Amino acid sequence: MTMSAAEAKQFLQLFLANTPGRLEELGRRVVADGAAREEQLDLGPDALDLVWEWARPQLAWREGYVPPPLGQPGPRGPVGDLEPPDQLPEWFDPPVYDWWQFSASTLWLIDGLARYLGESLLEAVPGSRWTVGRSRTKGYVYQNHPVIAGLPLGDDLEPMTVVTVLLSKALRGEPWPLRRMYDTWAGIVKI
Repeated sequence: MTMSAAEAKQFLQLFLANTPGRLEELGRRVVADGAAREEQLDLGPDALDLVWEWARPQLAWREGYVPPPLGQPGPRGPVGDLEPPDQLPEWFDPPVYDWWQFSASTLWLIDGLARYLGESLLEAVPGSRWTVGRSRTKGYVYQNHPVIAGLPLGDDLEPMTVVTVLLSKALRGEPWPLRRMYDTWAGIVKI
């Protein structure tokens, strides 16, 4: 994200202020669809499995988008018109990332799943926290993004990117559960 340090801090505050409502909405949808009971959505690893299994059948590419063969570059810009910004998550920035390839409903799933993963890790790992991604290292890809710091791997985790990659894999038929990322980043399994 191209923004000043002050803008990034303000964006993180907005992101965190929106998180409880987004998690509540996600939980409401999961429960309404019968995929879990409210008490099961406790931010624990088993809840991640339930939320992931609920979300997978709802994933979709943007209408008109055809993913290129693995290893081949895709189109450089959106296929078709994008929704107005007020109908998309606040972090969505089409010129910066190829997230435009997902349907609007899938972008909202990315939003909810990423926040759920992040909050689950905060519950599991004492001392972990949301912060603004910042590094003097050239090429640090999470500069000014909301990231989770203080995890056992030692690196920052940017949940939006992680979930986006997992959803891309799921849409291509590659099973890669959200729980696997949780277990890795929480230090439960070694990579």
